[in-house]
Amino acid sequence: MRTRLAWVVAALLCLWVLAASVSPDFTPVRSELANAHGFSRGVLNFVVLSSGEPFTHAPAWSVVACGALFLLLAGKVPHAVSGFSRTGVGTARLLPAGFAIVLLLAVALSPYVTPYRVVLAPRTFALCVVLVCATRAIGAVRVLLARWTPIATGVVGAVFVASAMLQTLATYGGNYSGFLHISRDVAARAPFLQERPDLARSLIVYDAGYDGQFMYLMAFDPFLRRFADRPQAYRAFVDHPPYRYGRIGFSLLTDLVSAGQPERYPTTMVWLIVAAHFALAALLAMIATRHGLSPFAALWYLAIPGFISSLMSALPEALAAAGIVAGFLCWEERRPMGAALAALSFGAALLVRETGVILIVALALATGRREVKRSLLLLAGSLAPVCLWRLFVAWRLFPDFGWRGIVANPGDLGVPLAGLMDLWQAGVGRTQPSPEIAGALVFPLILIAAFVLAVSLLAVRRGPLEIAATIYVAVAVSLNYKQIWSHLPSGERGTFELFVCLLLLLLESRGRPAWVRRTLTGFFLGLLAYTFFIAPDAGTSRAALLLIR
Repeated sequence: MRTRLAWVVAALLCLWVLAASVSPDFTPVRSELANAHGFSRGVLNFVVLSSGEPFTHAPAWSVVACGALFLLLAGKVPHAVSGFSRTGVGTARLLPAGFAIVLLLAVALSPYVTPYRVVLAPRTFALCVVLVCATRAIGAVRVLLARWTPIATGVVGAVFVASAMLQTLATYGGNYSGFLHISRDVAARAPFLQERPDLARSLIVYDAGYDGQFMYLMAFDPFLRRFADRPQAYRAFVDHPPYRYGRIGFSLLTDLVSAGQPERYPTTMVWLIVAAHFALAALLAMIATRHGLSPFAALWYLAIPGFISSLMSALPEALAAAGIVAGFLCWEERRPMGAALAALSFGAALLVRETGVILIVALALATGRREVKRSLLLLAGSLAPVCLWRLFVAWRLFPDFGWRGIVANPGDLGVPLAGLMDLWQAGVGRTQPSPEIAGALVFPLILIAAFVLAVSLLAVRRGPLEIAATIYVAVAVSLNYKQIWSHLPSGERGTFELFVCLLLLLLESRGRPAWVRRTLTGFFLGLLAYTFFIAPDAGTSRAALLLIR
């Protein structure tokens, strides 16, 4: 009983320290020494200060609390050793815990035996605590995985994305608006910001903006009420109003979740994306389990490069993917309410990003002859919300755009393979922005491999996923350079549905010819290498695993 109580107290203190370490009371007093640099890359994150220099304004009692926490943890080491010996795990498993204890001791003693004070970053301290507690935590984790594997998979996906997000957030000084990439010109023209100088001053602005700024500004007026009498005013802060407002789902959800408080919009947008990754990973795990695979096979989705690039720009591709996968899961169940739930999920996804319609139509066509009513229900229920919404947007913007407001053409498509050739030549000629040069050379090859793979799978079986993947890859290789590939992350985001379809095929590959699973697995291994080592945001992906950027 005492042992359990000690561990509960230790866990509570650990949570308190982690929470306090990012509170306003724990702010640096002075910068580090000029000749003793901080180590901010990889697993070990710390700064080196002079031994007499106070690091924070934290109260003195917090030091006592940290010391008590350390003693509680260190006091469990003999218990951990005996536990390992009883279970026969072996001494090799003690090395991480031993390393963590040695590191914590070195940090604690540094101001007394050297002229310097070493201060760990919160995530490094958290990692040390996890390593020390691992002997006790393994059993609890096993129980969790055995009972709630989809939830556990969702937690892993969300933690990975949150890790990437929080590390990037630190570079913005804790200001979530840094993810939105709001340009100075747009911020100066937006009436919602002109009316709130305090809000405008709180935003991080850039010389050049990106799509997240439009999602943010549309959340102020999701139903186009503000300028209903002069809709041309929307052009001042939205680059193509019919197209942008056609994808209202993310902005509307942001407004609802934040209770209409604009101060919360940036934070809400970013954390909605993290929550979407939890849902996406959990839903994929349910599909994997249904088809006899480990639920953690769902984590192959982390190899899809568009998800990290969209996170870095506060864009909702993960939200659309979660809606698509939820709809597919409901459609597979074939319960009486399955078609209705699938239509509801697909309809919500189309309000975020309409390109999911390809998979919906493929599902309806593939099963239409056998289950006509079910297919019609799916099509009607999925397409009705987005069609009605787009008619509403066209009506609001009709004085400015006329009938062009019904179907907005972003001008993304061109001659097949021409855009990829331009991208590859830009990489060879080094005219592509420098962080994207390696990706410009490799990503076209990935898409060509995906084209061959999708066509090969379609030749073997004309299922809905095979049909959808083939259409998506045909669209991907037809994207033009000017609108899409000149900024490689835009192309990564524009092709995520292709990789989601291929992943669903991988999760359903049990019982199919062995070459199908092997080929799909090999493809995702290559995609994983691209995402973590070649893509423009590869450093962020590695840093999410606490690896060197």
